[in-house]
Amino acid sequence: MLVRPRQPGKPGVVLEMKVARGGQTLEQALEEGLPHIARRDHAAALRAAGASPVHALAVAFNGKQVAVRAACGVMG
Repeated sequence: MLVRPRQPGKPGVVLEMKVARGGQTLEQALEEGLPHIARRDHAAALRAAGASPVHALAVAFNGKQVAVRAACGVMG
């Protein structure tokens, strides 16, 4: 999911949603999220729209349990 700013120069957000399945823990699902964003360069559309900075968040769900991890650095 991309959250685009209304104006260039404002922050944008990339959210990678993962569901923990097949005995996978929330931590394992989170471990997949941020590398997926970087590998697929999901932030490119936000950078092209002038978003700055671009924040990356992985969100993992397991039923009603939710965990969130942010990228150490900011993209773009």
